[in-house]
Amino acid sequence: MSKHNEDDFYGEDIEVEDVTQAPNVDFKTKAIQFLTSPLGKRVLILIGILSLIIVAIIVVFTVILFWPTSTSDDTDNYNTNSTCDSSFSYTDQISYQWRYGVMVDLGSSGSRIGIYQWTDVDIVQNAPTNGATYWYQEQRPGVSSYSPDAVAAANSLIPLLDYAVDRLACVNVNQTQVPIFLFATAGLRLLSPEDSQAILDSIRSLVKTQYSFQFELEWCRIISGTEEASFDWLSIQQLFLIHGDTSGGSKFAQNKELEFHQLIRKITSEEEYQTKGVVDLGGGSVEISFQPESVPEDPYDSLTFNALSFNGTQYSIYGYSHLPYGHNEARKLVENLLAANASGDSPVGNPCLLTGYNATVNTTASGAVDFYGTGDAVACADLVKQILPKDSCSFSSCSFNGVYQPEVGNSPFMALDNLARIVNFFDVPLNPVLVEIYNQTEVFCETPWEVAVVEYAGRPLDSLLLQNYCFEGIYGYELLTWGFGFASTSQQIVFVDQLYGVDVSWALGAMVNQVEELNL
Repeated sequence: MSKHNEDDFYGEDIEVEDVTQAPNVDFKTKAIQFLTSPLGKRVLILIGILSLIIVAIIVVFTVILFWPTSTSDDTDNYNTNSTCDSSFSYTDQISYQWRYGVMVDLGSSGSRIGIYQWTDVDIVQNAPTNGATYWYQEQRPGVSSYSPDAVAAANSLIPLLDYAVDRLACVNVNQTQVPIFLFATAGLRLLSPEDSQAILDSIRSLVKTQYSFQFELEWCRIISGTEEASFDWLSIQQLFLIHGDTSGGSKFAQNKELEFHQLIRKITSEEEYQTKGVVDLGGGSVEISFQPESVPEDPYDSLTFNALSFNGTQYSIYGYSHLPYGHNEARKLVENLLAANASGDSPVGNPCLLTGYNATVNTTASGAVDFYGTGDAVACADLVKQILPKDSCSFSSCSFNGVYQPEVGNSPFMALDNLARIVNFFDVPLNPVLVEIYNQTEVFCETPWEVAVVEYAGRPLDSLLLQNYCFEGIYGYELLTWGFGFASTSQQIVFVDQLYGVDVSWALGAMVNQVEELNL
């Protein structure tokens, strides 16, 4: 073949191109003729079917390969089909023949479920005890929030009840031998008797018909305020009994446990055991319970005392639940007070909100009210004192609203729930001089809103809103000092949200009480 220059490839003398194009045109023609024939159509259909099968196989294998497995961190993520925690063995737990019980806390802001265990020689304690995360789960909102839809209220508990079923299956326990109690507090107390009864009846029906727990209808009820306060007291004493009053921690200890035990030794006599009083600030109510240092003087309210057996000793414990003085309901009382004293439809100044923050709130006094923050801790404290009146008392001593209460004296106390949130947010010590809470709150209250969202951005809000912490801090401080009579210079209270890895509440004490009373 002779050589051609560049122009040869684009010239007329290019026979090679004519020879190579002919077969291509002929092939395309034949292919089109084949594909349009009956046989070609059948081949195309077969190819399509095979392609669909291959795609389906690829999808199935992809799903199997990448499907997420359940985690063992059940306190944050819950899956009713999750397997038991494989990081430890349940063999010892099963072989020891523990008895189990379930307690459901039907609170105002949420529902919580805990599983407990005991034997004839081992006291009631959180399950399991072999190194696993304690079996506990919570969800919001509380059942009272669903009123008047009683069925929806009951059905909201299904994930919690299924969680208990899953966990108990890990230790091969017969569910029919596991008693379950569902105790309601402030949330249902605040509803009308008809609405609260409807919710309780719906919950009872759910447990009876869909689960095989050991259950009696009277095990689902509203507990009294004195019971709730007494169960708080019993929970704290039980936890110290389980883990030791002066131990330096345990295998379940959190980072603050050593500090916590040092504080307990500091405020507790080393010569003899001292019971610890409890103040538990929830959303709808606040409970106070303690063993008075001396026999109450006449006149006193005997209905505020409860006889409790603890560790072989009988105690007469003062306990009272103040309704509606949980932090959420108390904030509403302040808003109603401001709205009632306002004139016209103009926006209302609220000293418990930060300057620059505005909010529209539905009040029972005046409907929707526009509030603007003035950020004044002193004025906010004055409002709090107005909703905690101390102008009358028919007994030897009172807290507020004329309710009998012995003097708190110098006994050690534990502050729970929202009181612990306040201390955590304002970053004061676990065992502060109480006035320190006020001082830190005052600084926050006087901070403009646009500054606070930056300077306090890293603080733990713990289910509350940043704008509410001015009120929360002032209310917590005034409740303890003005309301319950603790000195502003007192350092007898330790603020805790967890103790030995357990979220501290009345539920443990309630289970202790039921096991003893019912001989379970």
